[in-house]
Amino acid sequence: MNYLHAYGSIKDVKAVLPPVPEDINPNSCGWWHGNFLVIEQNGEQLLLQSTNEEQGYRTLRILAENFHAVGRPKYLTNDMVRIPGKNREGRIYSVTWHGKRNCFRYMVDYGDRKSTCWYFDEDLEKLEVGGEVKTKEAKS
Repeated sequence: MNYLHAYGSIKDVKAVLPPVPEDINPNSCGWWHGNFLVIEQNGEQLLLQSTNEEQGYRTLRILAENFHAVGRPKYLTNDMVRIPGKNREGRIYSVTWHGKRNCFRYMVDYGDRKSTCWYFDEDLEKLEVGGEVKTKEAKS
């Protein structure tokens, strides 16, 4: 199964493959209990990227069997988008799953400030340059 760009969560934090980040404690809450995007797949190993901007989009590796995928978002973190309804552009900085609506929702960084409302697939358009989706490098 191809998991690339799938969105979901880790079934069991004890299944994180070495090197395990030092701050992970399976017995407490933290960024590792959040949501992840699969950014690389090598056989049954997945490289997951946290969707938490405040934690610097940290990464970790797990086996595919320990990942619970809910789907693939239309827009990924750092994609540049246009919001036609507001005549604005910005960078996707948060992607989460809306459980009641069973769809993805997005937060946008306009550059001068961050959105205070969620956007859904139908609210956004990808900005493309030369046929490729325009992205912005994540802050380090």
